[in-house]
Amino acid sequence: MRVTIAAEARGDKLPRAELLNDKTPAKGQLVWSNGATEDVAPGDPIVAAAFDEALSSALTLPRGGRLRIERTHALTSVDIDTAGRQGTGTAASRALQINLEACRELARQLKLRKLGGLVVLDCVAPLNAGSRQKIKDAMKSELRAADLTSSTVLAPSQLGLMEMSLPWRETPICDRLQNSNGDASDETLCLEGLRILEQTATQNRLDRYTLELPERAYDWLEKVGRPLKGLLADKYGQRLIFQGFTKSKPSVYKSP
Repeated sequence: MRVTIAAEARGDKLPRAELLNDKTPAKGQLVWSNGATEDVAPGDPIVAAAFDEALSSALTLPRGGRLRIERTHALTSVDIDTAGRQGTGTAASRALQINLEACRELARQLKLRKLGGLVVLDCVAPLNAGSRQKIKDAMKSELRAADLTSSTVLAPSQLGLMEMSLPWRETPICDRLQNSNGDASDETLCLEGLRILEQTATQNRLDRYTLELPERAYDWLEKVGRPLKGLLADKYGQRLIFQGFTKSKPSVYKSP
């Protein structure tokens, strides 16, 4: 029996497998994504900001206001906060504009965070039949642009709630980077420290440095991540030292 993974594991959900058939992509072709990869410098600020954004529950919209994203076991709820937003025109016109902006940002966030399942957006009122249809059409268009195909979108209800359903495919970013308590996982803390260490070592190629990791992250490095130490030694020589300590965040300092 030959199978392919149609949806990766998430939370307490196991991966979903499907039988291979004649329509299955050829060997070596990714089932759901053909995105290119790119090497970046350690500590790249754009990449670091993207990870922070993917884990944040509140995001600022370009023209003001905020989008709040909360994931639960049943669904992902999204609320639009208009506080701090400036605008002109009627209340209906202002509501339509921020709802359309929210659709654009929400599609981007769903793609970035690798979220699927049921998503509910609480739209800003007032809404009439025409604006509800425009919001639905905009959401469908933004999802297509984000390559989130096979999605179902309903027009906002009389209560202003717009429901959509997206297929689960990849493990959500938060599941990869955080533990069940919502804290950074042992691996995440370790890799964060290694990025800081490598960034510092690259900028100062003659100095020796010590990386102090939280105990649980250091244990992960010793048990699972030992090959990473070898790769760093090949690149920077024997001038990097690794230690465990009691603080909650990684720290790098110049060795004597």
